[in-house]
Amino acid sequence: MILTPFEEILGQDESTEVALGQIDGFPGHPFQVRLDEDMEKLIESIGQSGVIVPVILRKKQNGRYETIAGHRRCAACRQLGIDSIPAVIREMSEEEAVLCMVDSNIQRTCILPSEKAKAYRMKMEALSKQGANVETMFSTREKPWHGLGTIVAEAPDSREALILAGLDWKVIQRKIYTGDRKPIQGYRANVRDSDNRLLGVVSDRYRVVQNEDAFAFTDALLGEGVRYETAGSLQSGRRVWMLAKL
Repeated sequence: MILTPFEEILGQDESTEVALGQIDGFPGHPFQVRLDEDMEKLIESIGQSGVIVPVILRKKQNGRYETIAGHRRCAACRQLGIDSIPAVIREMSEEEAVLCMVDSNIQRTCILPSEKAKAYRMKMEALSKQGANVETMFSTREKPWHGLGTIVAEAPDSREALILAGLDWKVIQRKIYTGDRKPIQGYRANVRDSDNRLLGVVSDRYRVVQNEDAFAFTDALLGEGVRYETAGSLQSGRRVWMLAKL
């Protein structure tokens, strides 16, 4: 699956007017709409010049629309009593919608650390789903939109996270042989010790970083009391990820 960049999505179609009464927010949207100074400026700008940049919507199965980009513009129009808003309506997968929503908001200046953390977690989950086959994972407090993995109430430390994420295995390197049992020089097979699954073939210069070492490095880098929001493996253990809570 090829994901479409936000800039390309915005430029592909002409906008159309959509009634605000037909527009819903994005489920689990990480960014709050606050009536702060920036929002007041946006309301004033729209009141004077209208909505210059169309919002991006995705049509839902019930015929209504889901906001992908433009939650603040929609809120400003509602504050002004405006009934409709210019919008680009796109067909997107759930993964594309999440990535577009995050990328269109993450560069804003007034974002809380908790909002940014949740947004990055949603993006990682979307990428993992798109990137093929979440094998194991855990997530803190909220069930991921794709419904996979174990949910925990509190962010665990590295030892607990390693187990919850299903990453409590090691990579061992084995020699590779030809069909007639002659060793192949210069290469090794990376194998998971828990089930002997082949993870890849690498040169003998490759040095393995074990999952527990990756967590230990993050613990040392961020300092005492590090907690993890999510972690897991993709593609049968060929890729792993973690997201630490600062």
